[in-house]
Amino acid sequence: MQFVENKKALSQSEINQLFDKFFVDASRAQVEHGHISLVYRTIQSLINLVRLIYGKLQKDPRFNWVIIQNDIDELYRKDNSINQYNITLIIEESDEPNIGSLVYLIKKSTI
Repeated sequence: MQFVENKKALSQSEINQLFDKFFVDASRAQVEHGHISLVYRTIQSLINLVRLIYGKLQKDPRFNWVIIQNDIDELYRKDNSINQYNITLIIEESDEPNIGSLVYLIKKSTI
């Protein structure tokens, strides 16, 4: 896999191509060596594992900030005199919360 070794970062398209190549190569090996039951099951197990990894990589781990923006817009539509929003993001409920604070001044002309 010379292609992978020479690059530090891969684009999403390149990652998808590598997964596709793996699935094609693994399926071909499974057909060619399928008469050996242990080999067939091992390859199938590897295919299933890589499919699981691939599925996890396809999900965006970031929070959908558009939800918050839409709520801010809705509040502003209801009352356009609002000049501050207090937003608390609870990542994990806890008996002893450790809360960070961020404060930004955003000029109205940039909104």
